[in-house]
Amino acid sequence: MKRYTIGLIVLFSILIASCNDSVDVKTTTSDSYIFYCIMNSDTTFHAAYLSKPYNVDGIDPYANTADPSIANANIVINFNNVNYTFRDTTVARTDTSRYTTPFHLYYNKKLNLMDDLVSSQSLPMTIKITLPNNKILTSSLETIPISDFHFSRMIYTFPPPTDSAFITFKWLFYSKASLIDKYYYLPFIQLHYSHKSGGVTTEKSINIPYRTVFSGVEDIEFYPTVSKKTLLSLNAQYIFDAFKKIYSADSVKSNFTIHSLTFKVILLEKNLAAYYAQSATYNDEFSVRIDAADFTNITGGYGLFGAYATKTIKLSLSKGWLSSQGYNYDF
Repeated sequence: MKRYTIGLIVLFSILIASCNDSVDVKTTTSDSYIFYCIMNSDTTFHAAYLSKPYNVDGIDPYANTADPSIANANIVINFNNVNYTFRDTTVARTDTSRYTTPFHLYYNKKLNLMDDLVSSQSLPMTIKITLPNNKILTSSLETIPISDFHFSRMIYTFPPPTDSAFITFKWLFYSKASLIDKYYYLPFIQLHYSHKSGGVTTEKSINIPYRTVFSGVEDIEFYPTVSKKTLLSLNAQYIFDAFKKIYSADSVKSNFTIHSLTFKVILLEKNLAAYYAQSATYNDEFSVRIDAADFTNITGGYGLFGAYATKTIKLSLSKGWLSSQGYNYDF
């Protein structure tokens, strides 16, 4: 019995000693900088954000009310042998509960990633950030050849033929098939509609799950996540269910106007995909973390320089079916 008593005393001694150890939950930030810029292939407007870490009394980061963003930096992207300089500007905040000064950002409106000659090939892009103190941050990526990206079937209909319970979407790169393994994909299908209530029309959309599981109490809906998968198979019943959902709060179907049923794939290059995966894993409700991994592809600092592109198709909706259900439509 004495052995167990001694063992418990030793265990409690270790626990007490551990509780008395001082733990420094902060890190040195005196010469660190944070930069974010995500290139969107669907627009010529590109924004960047530059800031410096801050310290607070205690451990509550929201105690800081001084905007940590940095002005007067020189940001230049070199793409296709052309330099694109970002302008320094501010934008009025809609939420001033924490920071009362305008939001600070950098932007460029001339870098066109939508041009067919540019968007049909993967091209290198580099960025250089020169801070007011002459410290330099750099990064690089390769653009996404979205013009070469296609769906393997171009005609999708809803409701589908009576002998088809599933609608399967597949995608590929047309002339550079090997590129399909280079990127990550986030697919989703949406029903777009408007609802008229009290003389006011509101534009709305609803995401459609690709799978549901009954928990014993209710159906739990699952939506696609970022992955390397190049197809999505969807039970058509989930689309029928989406139509039922939109009028659950208003049984008068004529108050609804159906605009479109779309399938979209977001393509992410490896840096953005890695950042997305790390953030999603750290923040998901099933995980317990004491520290998040710092993902960065910024040389000389922290942050992200990434890129994404989107491809969307519209499913062919049956006007006869919509009319038979009591819906209006405007396509």
